[in-house]
This record gives sequence, structure tokens and C-alpha cells, in this order.
Amino acid sequence: MKTASFPCWLTGKNKAIAEALLRINFCYCGLEDDFCESDVTWKCEGWKLGTSAGLVHLDAVYDGALFSRCLETEDGFEPDEKKYFDDVLKQVKKTIRNTAKDYTQSKNHTQLKLAINL
Repeated sequence: MKTASFPCWLTGKNKAIAEALLRINFCYCGLEDDFCESDVTWKCEGWKLGTSAGLVHLDAVYDGALFSRCLETEDGFEPDEKKYFDDVLKQVKKTIRNTAKDYTQSKNHTQLKLAINL
């Protein structure tokens, strides 16, 4: 998915996070208002992560933009095993944190100035 398909109000950092989520099997679903709310939520770098009973999906929401990952179609998923969900949740949080950190560091570079003596 091209960044242009994301909502225009996502900042550069959050577009980078959204692209990182797509790389780890999330899909962009549209606006959060068009879907049911999650029962259980966590926060990470301003993103809201959530799921509903059954732990068969994980949602990531930032400023109304909803991304979701269906877990029941993945290899290794066991419907009654919370450990798989917890491992995916850790992976997603790590991806979000690392992407935010990398984006911030890439924007905090300084430009070298050369002194020219004439």
C-alpha cells in the first residue's frame, strides 16, 4: 500500500509506523469509527493497540486510522493459547518503538557547515 492511501493527517513518523505495521502482516482497514471497538487496549508511542474476546486479531489505531492483523490465519496460532498473542503484541510494540526511534533519529541530524576563508 502506498503512503498516499493513508489518511492525510498522519504525520511522517506515524506514516513510517503504519508502513512498518504493513510489513508485519497488518492491513489498513480505514477509519476506526467504521468498526467495533476493542475490548482490551494497550498504548505504545501514541498508538492504541487492542483486541476483543478470543484474541484472534490485533488492532492498531492512531488518530482514527485503523490497522488490523488477523491472527487466526497465521502459522503457529492456537485459539486457546494466550502466549502466541502475547508474543505478537511484544513484536508489534517493539516495531512501533523502533520505527519511532529510527524516524526521530533520522530527522535530528545536523548539517555540516564548511568555513571558507577568502
